[in-house]
Amino acid sequence: MDELYLCYPLMRFAQRGAGDFMQTPSRFISELPDGVFEELRVQ
Repeated sequence: MDELYLCYPLMRFAQRGAGDFMQTPSRFISELPDGVFEELRVQ
């Protein structure tokens, strides 16, 4: 109850051969106050 993890894929394969698309975090994350979240990148 103390932590929440928000995840998203870096790339998404589109249906019907339309190619791959870069994903981005939700626009609402930018509205959070500073110091509320920590961004981690796993490669």
